[in-house]
Amino acid sequence: MVKITDISATHIKSGLFSGIGAIQITMAGCNLQCDGFGQSNPSDPKTYILPYQTVDVSGIKSIRDFPDVQKGCVSSHSWASRFKHLVKEWDATHIATDVMALLPNRSWFNQVSGNFFDLVFTGGEPMLQQKGMIDIMTELDFMLYDPVLPMRVQIETNGTKKLDPEFKKFLGELRAQGVGVYFNIAPKLFHSSGETPEYSWFPDVIREYCKTGSSASVTIVAHDSTMFWKELEDNVLQLQEMGIVVDIFVTPHHSATNTADIRTKAFNLGYHFLEKQ
Repeated sequence: MVKITDISATHIKSGLFSGIGAIQITMAGCNLQCDGFGQSNPSDPKTYILPYQTVDVSGIKSIRDFPDVQKGCVSSHSWASRFKHLVKEWDATHIATDVMALLPNRSWFNQVSGNFFDLVFTGGEPMLQQKGMIDIMTELDFMLYDPVLPMRVQIETNGTKKLDPEFKKFLGELRAQGVGVYFNIAPKLFHSSGETPEYSWFPDVIREYCKTGSSASVTIVAHDSTMFWKELEDNVLQLQEMGIVVDIFVTPHHSATNTADIRTKAFNLGYHFLEKQ
């Protein structure tokens, strides 16, 4: 059984392939909370305001009913115990059937546009359910009416969980079939998320993802403070010293009111920039 909260047809909103059409599976559960996002002082939990802890859950029947929270994790519906009623425990066949139903003509290739759709695993933290992802993709391959596979499988992850040997082998087999494997890595920095480095910053894991995938990128949610930019600089230097070459994006938290300042700072420091979502 795989724990999920949603399956949707969408366009990718972040990373190297922003704008690409995709089927997105939102996995339940996360090993981080990121309560510091959107807070005036992300490094001081005593100052936090956390709407997900107080919002009325009685009218929330799916994650699409979840309110637009301005502080804390925007995906708290996927891991907070107050929203456990949103979690579905389905077998891989059920999930794959719903995925195929969302694809026009049940194909990853669209003959009208000539474009491929991507398959995206997001969360929560999908790397907590690596066996589940294998099972889903195996079922999807079985159900295809034609030999066309997705152009890419994207895994949106916080970059804290090592690859299980079985999953690493499976991803290698996908790549051998011509399917791209893209890791959209979003590490959580202390001075924007409130997550301390011993739980949220694992450069060895990032390196493993970069070596295993056909492509990867790192996206950092920014908090426009001197401490944040210094932490980002130090972490990027660590990646460089480890020989990790990867595109690095900076994006404001979706509640940020100083997007222009963050965009300018990112440009001056040489980082890519993603508009807030």
